[in-house]
Amino acid sequence: MKVTKVGVFLNAGEGVRDAIHCAITPVIADDLESFPGEHVGIKDGNRISREYLPKVGIIDPFLVGRVYKNNEVYLFVYPGTITSLTHYWEHPAFKPTVAVSLEAVKARATEWMHWFAAQVGVTYDEVIAACNDVSEGGPGHILPYDTPDAADKYRAEMWANFEIITGVVVDPSDKNDAAFG
Repeated sequence: MKVTKVGVFLNAGEGVRDAIHCAITPVIADDLESFPGEHVGIKDGNRISREYLPKVGIIDPFLVGRVYKNNEVYLFVYPGTITSLTHYWEHPAFKPTVAVSLEAVKARATEWMHWFAAQVGVTYDEVIAACNDVSEGGPGHILPYDTPDAADKYRAEMWANFEIITGVVVDPSDKNDAAFG
């Protein structure tokens, strides 16, 4: 499976047609004049300028026309730099916002994981144990040879919910390994 990466040049034949998530946040321009797609840094959690370092993203590249001081626009955060994503994201350069409580997010993740466990024919505790095992370098296998389609179909969601529930950050290369199989 190819992983879509934006912000890098592609090798011949490497690109795939895909849809991606992109972290955006509303910000206020501090420069007298700037342009869509311009690389900017952030200050005070919502003020952007090409002078601020480090650069964290670009001004909405889809705008038509210039951006002037105090215009509110979207900042497109650099791909691969956010540290959490559940349609609520975090990045070291931004103050966290509280869209919902952590307890509510964990409860929703736990509910999903119970549903997922039922789809693959095991218990919630078995899924968590297998994921823990994989995160610690083990094989994590708990399913018979004939693995249900849901184990592959919902793999990304399983890992995202596991991380929310446990607080364990799993190496991306381990997420490609099956916790089942």
